[in-house]
Parts: sequence; C-alpha cells; structure tokens
Amino acid sequence: MRLQLSQQGVLLLPTQLRLDGTFQHRLIRKDIALPCAALETAQLTVSQEPKSIQLTLRHRSALHSISIPRTSLREVLQTAEQWIDDALNGQLEAAA
Repeated sequence: MRLQLSQQGVLLLPTQLRLDGTFQHRLIRKDIALPCAALETAQLTVSQEPKSIQLTLRHRSALHSISIPRTSLREVLQTAEQWIDDALNGQLEAAA
C-alpha cells in the first residue's frame, strides 16, 4: 500500500512551494480506488530561504526535512514530489 498526495494536493503544491506556510494535505492510498481512500493527512511546512526552499513533512509520528536549492520551479517541484513520495512510503535513507 503506497501513500501519495491527493490530486488536489498535487495541483496545489507548485503554488505552495512559492510561499511560506504550513499546509495540510490529504493522502490517498495508491492501490485502493475507493471514495474513502483519503483517510490520512500530512502536514507540509515550506520556508523560503535566500538560496533554498526548506520543506518539513510531518506524517503520523515521523518528521522529515529537506533543503532544496533554488533552481527552476520545475526542478524544485520534481525534487519535492519525489521526496514527499519517498518520505510517505518509508524510502528515505536514514542519516548515518
């Protein structure tokens, strides 16, 4: 069972990456096509830094953060989407 942002979350993410703030996202289970599949939420905090965008994702009891260098919005968005997917599904490497 894989978790991912809802379609609305995916559409809102590019705008949220340009702002400072904390955003609530509904999550859906990728392998379930039921109306009640959006049972979980995650909290994404975005902080604009001079040379990077700081993201913090809180899901269940896990807290993940990343600093993405400012490049094109497209590259930042791709990095953020992949990082969120990995964080939600336990695929981030642990710090050594």
